[in-house]
Amino acid sequence: MIFIPFFFIGIVALLIWGLMHLWNWLVPDIFGWSVITYWQAAGLLLLSKILFGGFGGGGKHKCHCKQGYDNGWKHKFKNKWMAMSTDDKRRWEEKFAGITAGRACHDDRSELDASKMDDKE
Repeated sequence: MIFIPFFFIGIVALLIWGLMHLWNWLVPDIFGWSVITYWQAAGLLLLSKILFGGFGGGGKHKCHCKQGYDNGWKHKFKNKWMAMSTDDKRRWEEKFAGITAGRACHDDRSELDASKMDDKE
């Protein structure tokens, strides 16, 4: 277990080293810019992380419905739903019919827009 932090430090150092060599191989020849040092490459990597938020990690979805996003709450709700009686389920559905969490997803917007257009006519 003690080697795990060193492993991640090694991976970050390898990424910085790779970025530095890729920059120094391509950018001076293509754009005529100067080569960079290891610490400049580290700063560039950090800046790109701040500006673009990359490096994986599951992605950040603005809209979580209908995208397979599971933050644990779906599992808890499914268990609760399975334990409900038929009457409880019916009352729940009546209470929350037509309500979405937050704003509607892009998938639902076309349906909502179409229903609004029908209402206006």
